[in-house]
Amino acid sequence: MREFTSIQLNKQGLTPVYRQLGDAFCMLIERGALKPHRKLPAIRKLANSLKVNNDTVVNAYKYMENKGAVYTITGSGTYVAPIHGGLNDEEINCCVTDCFRVKAYGQRKAWMPMERN
Repeated sequence: MREFTSIQLNKQGLTPVYRQLGDAFCMLIERGALKPHRKLPAIRKLANSLKVNNDTVVNAYKYMENKGAVYTITGSGTYVAPIHGGLNDEEINCCVTDCFRVKAYGQRKAWMPMERN
């Protein structure tokens, strides 16, 4: 969480704060500071840390999702999307399935490959 407290937001500027936040995260992703499939901070924690409204973080996460920079798993969180050339849709679906299996049944680590028949 510490790395996100350095994000500078201009609340008086012309650019909406949610876009500033989303663009700051996108810059971190592009620089490689945030690796694919890394979970982003919880909305409330990030909002408190940056002293912004929860809705600002929600809108920033939606903005980034629309740009393809992140993906959301309902009930789990928001994660950095794989870069082009990363996982294909089938592999992402396997990862998502594994995440739910681990969360629901505790069968194995989410990063472990799924056994296929």
